[in-house]
Amino acid sequence: MISARNIGKFFDMGGTRTQVLRDVSIDIEQGEFLSIVGRSGSGKTTLLNVLSTLVKPDKGEVYYGKKLLTAPSSSSSLNSLRKSDFAVIFQFHHLLPYLSVLQNTLLPFMRSFRPVPREIVAKAKKTLERIGLGDKCDRLPGNLSGGEQQRVAIARAMVKSARVLFADEPTGSLDKVTGEEIMNLLAELHREGMTIIMVTHEPQYARQAQRTVELSDGRVVH
Repeated sequence: MISARNIGKFFDMGGTRTQVLRDVSIDIEQGEFLSIVGRSGSGKTTLLNVLSTLVKPDKGEVYYGKKLLTAPSSSSSLNSLRKSDFAVIFQFHHLLPYLSVLQNTLLPFMRSFRPVPREIVAKAKKTLERIGLGDKCDRLPGNLSGGEQQRVAIARAMVKSARVLFADEPTGSLDKVTGEEIMNLLAELHREGMTIIMVTHEPQYARQAQRTVELSDGRVVH
């Protein structure tokens, strides 16, 4: 489903050019649950950002099926892909604080001066009910717990029927019990056919994936 070939990525840090990814190649099958692990600074998040098209590599190619995502003139098609097939959730949720839970869930469907279709609103409400937030549609994110905010971010991916969910440390800011709730939700989505690529530093959560890729110093070592 997703193939990366010989990915290299550099960042300029304080006048020094640092290589973060070194000739990384990886294949991810449709419907797979993959975890990416490694020590801090090993390149986990950078690899996730390259695979999800949030960051362009300096070297190598990324394919989604037969579509080359790293082509020089692919910006508009990448935006369309992010809106339709890809969803990204982060450790700190990235919800808009001035929008309600329901509005944050509907964010991918909001267009200037165009109302969100009723069937999409109904689907969002049903999704929030499914994950235990049906009675909190009108609340602002600041009135939710960390786990509830993360569930809103996941609901957003569910409503737009994303085919691939990229999760960057989705349990990193949560306590153990809440983290396990989020992992159970991800496992449920995986059983329903969603492809999940997750960065984690928690060995017990990495083991819940079907396969684990370990990075060290920007290289795949396991």
